[in-house]
Amino acid sequence: MPLDMGRVTSVYTEDGIVLLNVQLDRKGVEEIGVPIIKAHPGALFSPSEGDTVAIDRLQDNTPIALGVISKASYPQKDIGPDEFVIELDEESRIEVEKDMETETFKINLNFQGDVSINGESVAVSGESVTVDSENIELNGSKPVVTDITTSSSDGYLTSLNLILSENVTVN
Repeated sequence: MPLDMGRVTSVYTEDGIVLLNVQLDRKGVEEIGVPIIKAHPGALFSPSEGDTVAIDRLQDNTPIALGVISKASYPQKDIGPDEFVIELDEESRIEVEKDMETETFKINLNFQGDVSINGESVAVSGESVTVDSENIELNGSKPVVTDITTSSSDGYLTSLNLILSENVTVN
């Protein structure tokens, strides 16, 4: 039996399951409370109203949404091989791209508005770490400069060690 196509008319969740109401392409047929397949048990994905989804049926004829075929609100950008993209809107994207030669991954987070990273302990490390901003604010208790190193040839600052609190250090 071929798959049905339809437009999402509403989205809601019950007990951690995303459910859709879908107006099928066949006139006058709307499926109510259609679950969408999860890519992973902990993953929740919610399409937008107006998106086109593919609908299949289980053996007992229960409809299930297999995924979004096209977005209603904006055209999605093309991606290449070995890329994984989560596009939340036209300007907010998470991109993971694999470099096949080096077997490494490049992750880009592009968002409109504020981005927060929170945790009991957050570490950023690498051979090279760049922070590019017009305004950098470090918050902590009792900031103390413990070491400043400058280049002897030009006087530019080459190293700065700050201790912001007992457990937070910025080098």
